[in-house]
Amino acid sequence: MDEQRLQQLMIAIKDAIRLQDWDALSRANQQLASCLQTEGISDQQRQQLQHFYRVGLADCQRHAETLWLKIQKTLDDREVMAAYACFGDNESFSG
Repeated sequence: MDEQRLQQLMIAIKDAIRLQDWDALSRANQQLASCLQTEGISDQQRQQLQHFYRVGLADCQRHAETLWLKIQKTLDDREVMAAYACFGDNESFSG
């Protein structure tokens, strides 16, 4: 595979992960897979890609964990507000 094309695809994948643009990530990954099937890669490029994907996977995992924490906080906040609504009185919300 042409080194410049490989670098362009890796940058596109990295940017998609950074921006959390999962559609762009899927497209760039498909383009990379297509290029690999038609052109093949050297051993050095294979090692570079393996490292790149490990780093990218770790970034995706961090994004997923952050999102999960936000979801959990939202659910917890919702439960707290529901409890206030059920057991509180008007003075509780007026400060």
